[in-house]
Amino acid sequence: MNTDVAVRIHAGAAYPTVPPFDPTTDHPDAPFGFRAEGPCNAVYDLVRSALVDLRLDGENLGSADWSPLRGIACPGQTVLIKPNLVKDVSRQDAVTTHASVVRPLVDYCWKAMQGRGRIIIADAPQAETDFDTVVDRNGLRAMVGILRQRGVQVGLEDLRALRVILRNGVWVGEQEVPARRAESAVVDLGPASMFSTQGCNAELLYGGGYGRKATVAHHSGGRHEYCVSRSVLAADLVISVPKLKTHKKAGVTCCLKNLVGINVDKNYLPHFSIGPENQGGDEFPGLSRWRSALVAATRQVHDLLLDRHWRTTGKWVSAILGAAGVVLKPKSKDSCGGNDADVAGATYRLLSGVNCRQGAWQGNETIWKMILDLNRLFFFARSDGTVADSVQRRMFFLVDGIICGEGDGPMNPTAVSAGIVAAGQNPFLVDFALLRLAGIDPTKVPLYREALRTENAWLNTGREPSVSLNGAPVHPLAKNAVLHLRPPANWDFS
Repeated sequence: MNTDVAVRIHAGAAYPTVPPFDPTTDHPDAPFGFRAEGPCNAVYDLVRSALVDLRLDGENLGSADWSPLRGIACPGQTVLIKPNLVKDVSRQDAVTTHASVVRPLVDYCWKAMQGRGRIIIADAPQAETDFDTVVDRNGLRAMVGILRQRGVQVGLEDLRALRVILRNGVWVGEQEVPARRAESAVVDLGPASMFSTQGCNAELLYGGGYGRKATVAHHSGGRHEYCVSRSVLAADLVISVPKLKTHKKAGVTCCLKNLVGINVDKNYLPHFSIGPENQGGDEFPGLSRWRSALVAATRQVHDLLLDRHWRTTGKWVSAILGAAGVVLKPKSKDSCGGNDADVAGATYRLLSGVNCRQGAWQGNETIWKMILDLNRLFFFARSDGTVADSVQRRMFFLVDGIICGEGDGPMNPTAVSAGIVAAGQNPFLVDFALLRLAGIDPTKVPLYREALRTENAWLNTGREPSVSLNGAPVHPLAKNAVLHLRPPANWDFS
């Protein structure tokens, strides 16, 4: 696999505001003749420059025939572009992938496909996310509509097979999406799963919803199952376009973490193991015996009211709030260790004595296993859900770091105007290069500490990336940080 990683930085770059985010520079290789008026579309130029730096289709560079994705995207095939559309927060620029970063990829894919085939822009965001709101806010819906009018066969799809029903801001039920369930595949990694290692206790696993029973069942009895969209598994090429930001449970979310969005049912995804570190869990750091007892008792009440009966409890709470004229701001399951308005969070902080809950700290040893599992099946799972020994699909990665998120990520980060895009064909190597350029020691983030192990050479290639920064080679291990992302609470990146 190609180990080249190209990073481009334009400190003054900003997202263009007018769909479909046409280029403003007249490049000789431009796939279409459309040009935008007004301020320079620096994002389009940054993405194009990163593709140039990767030396793709180098023999035609500088000519009208240059097609950087030639041979990666092919005529008559299906390309799936997977942005990060995780949540419909009010300010999405530091949370979700912006459509203007996706636009040049659509252009160059369609050029490489010679106008024959299909492009799908798709993701499975969090279960409670309003997909329509996300794609309206970040410009994807408008962009896709205009490009379709121009003759590009591009679609926009919500891949989720299971969604959460909200009422007055409270989870009150789940909604199956039969068409998506029918086109999903359950992939069992079995002994190849990171959860198959000695010491993993499936009974402690906590997933993406309130009920733990389903998550535990999917990772018990030698099974380690994930429910994955066949649209992803059947695509000839998958282009992942993550947002670079910090993450309370995983430390950093980028190319590796973005593949969580190929799983279409939250109940298959372990996020942490309940209990403190010294009691076999990783929800909290080690706690004293008396605090552990308080937390365990609270967990039993939680399981009684929410694990088994969260729908009933949610309906009662929603009804009471509705009668009082109160609508809560929906809280993501990743909004761990939130503010004082988060009653559950405040209760756990009081009882545990630590400002941490739901595995939102550096000692979370569960979430990296789930992330690496999803990357393994992304590499090796066939379209029918069986797992092969060889890589099953072409892949490409381009990171949206025009605005990054730091601190309280992934849902409430502080926006950082960084003007960064990065591209490559290996997710780990792209992430590794960006972490080094962001002043983050990869070995301090459990996900990358584990990805670096020799037994994970299927992912890390066993080689250092060949990194270019604004077209000039840089050593990936050098201390040449160009960006410093403030870590979440309970994390240290240095």
